[in-house]
Amino acid sequence: SYKAYDQYGNALSLATGEGTTYQLVVSGGSVASKDGKTMTLTGLKKGTFSIRAIALTTGNISDLYTETVYAKPALASYDITLPEAIYQGEAAKFTIVAVDQYGKAFNVTPDATTWSVTPLSTTITAAHMTVPAYAKNEISYTITGKGNADLYFTTGSLTVTKSVVVQPEKVISSIASVPVSTEALLMGKTIAFDLSKVVLNDQYGNEIAYDSSVWSYDLRRLADTAPLGNTATDTNGTALVLTAPVGTATSYAIKAHLEGTDQLQLTIYKGGAYNATATSYVAYTYDFSLASVKAASVVAYELSVKEEMYAGKTTTEMSATHDLAVALIGKTANGTTVTLVDSSSTALPSDTISKYTTTGANVTLATATSKLQVTTAVTGNADGTTTIRAWNNNGESVAEAAVALRRAAPKVDTLTLTYKSGVATLAAKDQYGITITPPTGQFFSSNSDLTIGAVTVATDKTTVVINGAAGKTAVIRFVSDDGVWAREVSVTK
Repeated sequence: SYKAYDQYGNALSLATGEGTTYQLVVSGGSVASKDGKTMTLTGLKKGTFSIRAIALTTGNISDLYTETVYAKPALASYDITLPEAIYQGEAAKFTIVAVDQYGKAFNVTPDATTWSVTPLSTTITAAHMTVPAYAKNEISYTITGKGNADLYFTTGSLTVTKSVVVQPEKVISSIASVPVSTEALLMGKTIAFDLSKVVLNDQYGNEIAYDSSVWSYDLRRLADTAPLGNTATDTNGTALVLTAPVGTATSYAIKAHLEGTDQLQLTIYKGGAYNATATSYVAYTYDFSLASVKAASVVAYELSVKEEMYAGKTTTEMSATHDLAVALIGKTANGTTVTLVDSSSTALPSDTISKYTTTGANVTLATATSKLQVTTAVTGNADGTTTIRAWNNNGESVAEAAVALRRAAPKVDTLTLTYKSGVATLAAKDQYGITITPPTGQFFSSNSDLTIGAVTVATDKTTVVINGAAGKTAVIRFVSDDGVWAREVSVTK
C-alpha cells in the first residue's frame, strides 16, 4: 500500500500518469499492477528490494522504501512417525512431520520420484506405493518379509532413519464367537447357524475375514463313539439334529430333537478334506454346548430389545428401519436361556403368552412381526419412554423392558469401511444403532496397481469394486464431500 502527496499536501494517485508525470523505480523487480492505494510487485528475488517514485516534471525523488524478501518456504528437515504396528504384506502408512527453513510446519505431498525408502535388511524389502492426491504428510509402503530392519527414508539430500519391527502376516488363528444367542432351544424348534456371522480372529486378536475359496466350515456333534464328530444326518438318540447347507446356502439348520445337551464343534479348515492328514492341512475349532429343553422346563421369561429408538418430529419422517426388533427369551430354573421360536418365524411366542402390551400413546408392538413401532411422534420439550410387558395365560406379567423414545433426528454416528473378495464396503449407523445411508464422498487407492472401479450407492451401504492384479496391496481411503468423515482399509488382492 502507498500514499502520495503533491507539494501542497494533497493526496495523489499513482495509478495514472506513469511515464509522463512520474516513474516508479524498483530494484530487483517491477510493478505488475496498481490502483489508487496499492501496487503489486513481481519478479522479486530473495534478499532486499527498494522502490522510489520520481516526479519527471520536477525531478523530485520520494523517500526510499526497502523491504526484505525471504526465500520461498522449502522442506528443511523432517521426521517420520511410525504406525502402531507394521505387518508383513500390508500397506504401512508413515506420517511425515516436516518444517521449512523458518521452523514452521511444512506440508509434504510425497511421490515416487522424489521420495524413496531403503531397508537395511537381508529379509525385508519395501515397495513404494503411489501416494494419491488426497494424501499430505504421509507415505505408504508395502513391507515384504518380517523381522527387524532400519528404514532409510530419503528425499533430495535429506535422510531419516527409523528402526522398525515387521510383524508376521495376519492370518486366521482362531474362531472367536459363533452365531448362537442362547444356551438352549425349545424342543421342536429350529434355528439357522449362519456361517457368515461366525467371528474369526487373527493371531493378534483382531477380527479377520476369510476367503471362502480357500477355507471351509464343518459343524458336528461330538460323542465318545465318534471321535471326529457325528455327521449332520445322524439323528439317533441325539438332542439336536444338524442339517448342512445345501447349494448356495450358508447356514446349518439346528433342530431341538430330544431333551438333553449336545457338544458341538465348529471347524474352519484348509489344505484338504475335513481332518486330512496332509502337512498342508490347517484347522481351528470352537467347541460349545447347546441343549434341547421341554416347554415345562421354561419357568421365566425376559424381553430382549434395544434401550432407545427414534420417535421424534413427525411419524412421516420416521422410516420403518427404526422399528425395534423385540424377542422373548425363556429361562429354566437354573438360569439357562432358551430360544422359543424358529429362526424363520417372525412372530413373538404365543403358546404360553396371552398378550403383549406397551405403555403410553407413542408406540405399539406388532406381535406378528416382533417389531416395536412408533405410531405418534414424541412432542413437547422432553423425550418419552415406553414399557413393554409380556403376560401369561393367568394374567400375570412375566417379563418387561423399558425403551427410551428419542426425538433427535437420525444422523450418521458410526462409519466403517471393510473389504472382502474384491469389494470395499462403506456402511453407516445412526445414533440409535440403525443402518443409515452413508455420506457421499470419494474413494482413493494408495497403489496405482489397484484402482477404484465401479461405485454403487444404496440406501444401506456404498460398495466400490477394487480392480487390479492378485498379490497387490493398497490402502483404500474414503473421504466424505463435507470433509467430516475419513476411513481407510488395507486391501490385498
